[in-house]
Amino acid sequence: MNHVLAFRKKLDEVLLPIIPAGSNVAIFDFPNYGNVGDSAIWLGQKSFLEQHKIKTIHVDDASPELHELPSLPDKTIILITGGGNFGDIYLNHQALRERLISAYPDKRIVQFPQSIHFNHQENARSFSQKLNQHSDFHIITRDEISLAWAQYINPDRSYLAPDIALYLEKLPVSQTSTRKVIALLRNDREKHFKTTESPSDVITADWTKENKLIKRSIKLLTKLERKLFPHKLSSRTRIAAYDAAATLRLRRGCRFLASGSVVITDRLHGHILSTMMGIPNIVLDNSYGKIASFRKKWLTGEADELCKVANSYAQAVNNARAWNDRL
Repeated sequence: MNHVLAFRKKLDEVLLPIIPAGSNVAIFDFPNYGNVGDSAIWLGQKSFLEQHKIKTIHVDDASPELHELPSLPDKTIILITGGGNFGDIYLNHQALRERLISAYPDKRIVQFPQSIHFNHQENARSFSQKLNQHSDFHIITRDEISLAWAQYINPDRSYLAPDIALYLEKLPVSQTSTRKVIALLRNDREKHFKTTESPSDVITADWTKENKLIKRSIKLLTKLERKLFPHKLSSRTRIAAYDAAATLRLRRGCRFLASGSVVITDRLHGHILSTMMGIPNIVLDNSYGKIASFRKKWLTGEADELCKVANSYAQAVNNARAWNDRL
């Protein structure tokens, strides 16, 4: 997997000058929901931090409640979880960024690799004006289109790097293929292709649904700590609980992907995780071209001939069947 090592090297080149080895960090926007891709990102971030002996002293989520933010020690670097929620599609995540800018004007803030999309130019302009109030906000993007947005709103501190889920060192794969073709397909606002009619030989699902006890437990623990210890850093128990929840979600997603000999997906991390596990995958794009933009820059899946692109769900199914016949 030399190409994965190359991605990690690029991440190091971009991130370490901004987040030096041995730093103390606080990570915001924990993904306390069933989307496996965001949990892969969280754990990739933690892998990067541990590799470089960067200590996590606080973790927090993106809950819309106006809870108290902690008092952070001097020289603490604030990190915002990577993903695809930067812009005006997922407003609670953007509201968190704005709150952190206001609450910590003297702290370095680093946005881990994100895809950026604004439906309205005025919203980008408005956020840029807020960023002008902060002198040490850094945006890492994971494709060229997102970098152009970042350079528009934050000209002097914008960078390009791969998705940080590629920093995962070991994926929890515990079973081998039991079905010929599986389709991991979005059911949210980013869905682009019609995929409602699926043939009987293709197993379809999304990976956003999970055991509700995971989300409820994390939410209860977080709420309790905020109530009992406002302005305080999160406990080691809470940090460990966040990591454990993300690990359970990643394990569930990898099990699903590994159950197919070929994967069809319109989720970026369906593609990334399948590629990292060596599973042939056929990608459909999302509503604003996120997967195509990412793959155009980083060519994920190309070196091992593990990925193909489809322009419709019917084409993806036909290609998957043909690919499976050759396996």
